[in-house]
This record gives sequence, C-alpha cells and structure tokens, in this order.
Amino acid sequence: MKKIIVILISIAFIFACKDNNTQNLLLQDDISISADTIWFNSSAVAAVNKVAITSSSDWRLTGIKTWCTPSAVGGKSGDSITFVAGTNNTGVDRSITYTFISGSKTSKLVVMQSQNDIIQFITNTTYNVVSAASNISVRLNTNVNLTVNIPTTNSDWITQGNNTYSSDGVQQNWLTFSIAANATYKARTGIITLKGVGIADQVITVNQVQNDAIILGQATYNVVPGGAVVTVNVQTNVKYTVTIPTAKQSWITKTSITTDPVIPGLNSFQETFTVGATTTATRVASITFAGGAASAVAKLVQLPVNPVYVTVPDLNFRSFLSTGEYVAVIDSVAGKCAVAEAGVAATSFTVSSKTIYSLVGIEAFTKLTTLNCSSNYITQLDLSQNTLITSLTATTNNLSSLILGNDNVTTLSFSSSGLRNPALVYSTALTVSSNKLTTFTCSSPQILTLDMSACPALTSLTCTSATLMTTLYLKTGQTIKTLNKLATTTIVYK
Repeated sequence: MKKIIVILISIAFIFACKDNNTQNLLLQDDISISADTIWFNSSAVAAVNKVAITSSSDWRLTGIKTWCTPSAVGGKSGDSITFVAGTNNTGVDRSITYTFISGSKTSKLVVMQSQNDIIQFITNTTYNVVSAASNISVRLNTNVNLTVNIPTTNSDWITQGNNTYSSDGVQQNWLTFSIAANATYKARTGIITLKGVGIADQVITVNQVQNDAIILGQATYNVVPGGAVVTVNVQTNVKYTVTIPTAKQSWITKTSITTDPVIPGLNSFQETFTVGATTTATRVASITFAGGAASAVAKLVQLPVNPVYVTVPDLNFRSFLSTGEYVAVIDSVAGKCAVAEAGVAATSFTVSSKTIYSLVGIEAFTKLTTLNCSSNYITQLDLSQNTLITSLTATTNNLSSLILGNDNVTTLSFSSSGLRNPALVYSTALTVSSNKLTTFTCSSPQILTLDMSACPALTSLTCTSATLMTTLYLKTGQTIKTLNKLATTTIVYK
C-alpha cells in the first residue's frame, strides 16, 4: 500500500512540475503594446500618447533611430515609453517600424510622419523685363498642387503659358508667362500669386520698364525761302537731346531751352528753331531728338524761289535720295522731288542691292563721277547727262540698254553673271552706246544679240564666252583692232 501511495505522489509531482514549466514558458513568450501606429505631423513634436508595454519578462526595442528617438530601448512589463520626431524636411511621408522583443515573442510599432509642404524657388521671384513683348520662366521645386492667380486689375498684361505639375515628393516644375509689350509710356508692376494647401501664398513680382517714346507733332516742316521760326511739338517720357547736323548749323539755330519730363507718362514740350533765308538750292536738314531707347527725326525742308525739280519714279531709288538728303520729296505719288544742296554737290552714289528697277532721275546729279548700281533689276540705264562719270559698276542687272554718251568710262566687262538680275533673269539682248568706250568684254552665257554700233571709239571687243550669241551689230566702217568672237556669231553692219 505504501508503495502505491509513493508512486501516486511521484506521478502527481511530475504532472505538477510539468504544468508549472508550461505556465512559465507561456509567461516568458508573452508581450503586447498599447498602440500599433503613431502619427507625427511634419513639425518636430513629441508623441502625445505613451506606448505601454506588457510582457512576461524584460523587453527590448529594435529599430533605426534616425529622425525618430524612443525614450527607452528596454525595460520591464508595465513600462511606458514616448517617441520624439525631428522636423520632416524630405518633402515625402516617412515611417519607421520598431520591434518590441520579449523572449521569443515580438510586437511591432509603426511610427509615421507626414511630409512637409515645400515650395522652393530655383529662379528669381522678382523679374525686371524690357518694354517689348517677352517671356519669363519660373523654376521651382515643390510637392504641393499649385494654382496660379494673376489679378485682372493692373496685371492683365501677364498671361500664363503653362501649368505646373506635381507628384509624390519634391519635383522640379516650370512656370512660363508671356509679358505683353508696354504701350502705356509708364513703368508698371504686376504680380503672380502661387497658392497651395499647406503653404503661404507665394508672390512673383514682374517689373516692366516704360516704353520710351519721343513723338513729334509732324515729320516734315516746310520753311519759306525767306526763313522762319519753326516750332516742333514734342511728347515724351524721357530726357532727350536735340542734335542739328554740323553742316546745317550755318542756317538753323535752336532757340528753345530743353526741359526734362517731370511726371510719369508723356510730357508735352515745344522746341523752336530759327531758319535763315535761302536764295539758291533747296535745303534739307534732319534734326534728331534722342533719349533713352527712343528717337525721332524732324525734317526741315526749305525751297528757294526757283527750285530745281526732278522726277524719280522708282520708290527705292527715291528713298535712297531722300534718306541721304539729296532731294526733298514734294509729291510721293508722282515722284516729284526738289534737288537739294547735297544732291547738287554729290560726286558718288552707291545704290547696290536696293531692289531698284529704274535710275530715272539720276540725270539731275551732274557732278557724279562714280556710280555703283550693281545687283538690282535695272534694264535700261541712261547716263548720258552725267558726263563726269569715270567709274561705273552695273553688273548683276539684266540690262538691255546702256547709254553712256560722253562719260569718261573707257572699259566695261560683264562676266557670266554680269547680265542677270538677283532673280536670275538674264539679258538676251544688249545695246551699248558710248563715245569714249574703248574696251568691252561680254561673257554672258544667255546673250543672243549684242549691238555695239554706237561705240565709235571701241578698239577691243571680246565675246568668245558668250556661247549662245548669234548676232553682233557693228557700224559700217567701224574698225576694231582686237575682235574675239565665236565662229557661230555673225557680224551685221548697220
């Protein structure tokens, strides 16, 4: 009986020890925490709620401790810890997972922090632009959806070119704006406001300078032969100077005192000039008003009692003569001009590449000795009244008639491109008349007939490169010492 009792007691003891070990094992592996997630905003603040730990044994904490710091990394059951986060300057949401460990058991806590709202300008927030139309580009980094506001009052001259784009995290964005030309004659300032949730309004300032202007009452002032006081009305927003060409100061005197603008926008002034009498040629003077980025010209025209007139039908030739003050244009429709002092004295004209079709009117400039009219569209050129010309350049025109009369031009040469205009239209027939021309060369590949019968002084003629020339006209009895032509070119005497 004793033996049975001992055996039963032993079995009970074994089972009791087994139950106790199992309970101890369960207690050792048990751990729990009071929260599984903590949120921080982007600012650096401490957690409000503590995290309480319940465990069957001492616990420890693992996890990266960079931007977030726990108040403890270990402890016993019943402890509470807090977490402190730094300011989030990354522009994106961020998180850290911490693990609480007790024995073989773990419990996880996620600490999360929201992004900070960022708008960072890479380019300027203030732009100074010219008065002409232009564009500006604003480059910025942001993680916020932006809207653009441009006030319709005082800033309606600014228009948005494109929208900004946002995405997760801080991204580079471009904003472009078109700036209208400033026609107000005053400097102006406009604003562009960028708005976004979580950020203060961002203001971009655009300063546009005034449109500098000098506006004259009229462009041309006609003065009577006996002279007069000329009044020029000026509207301007700049400080300006008045310049009378030195050569004109012998008969024009400025008699007013120039003052400066005192209020924003256009100011009105009057400038006066005293013009002396003339008894000879027409006089033309261009008086320049200049200041800031603006300038204007007042042209004074004074005709004598008996002016010399010439008709200049070609608009571009007439423009050249007027701009150079060689003439005063009296009737632009009819092409009527008065020959001015500069025209009477002119000895050289260069009118190349001016899209001129006719030099009619050149006969009035009798003192010319040099003329360059190359690269135009002239077909007929009569210089018989310009008897002092010794140098002539008329290549790259599709000439059909060239009259030199008694001009002292003794040598002329037209290369393969010499008898075609800039549009590549070639001459097929050319007549030359001159009393003094001695040497002539023609290499035009498209010329068919050449008439040199009105050149009695000609001693040398070469046209061997004019491969299509069929007929050469000469005067009966005309003797040319050196005559070079193709066998296919027939000489016809007049």
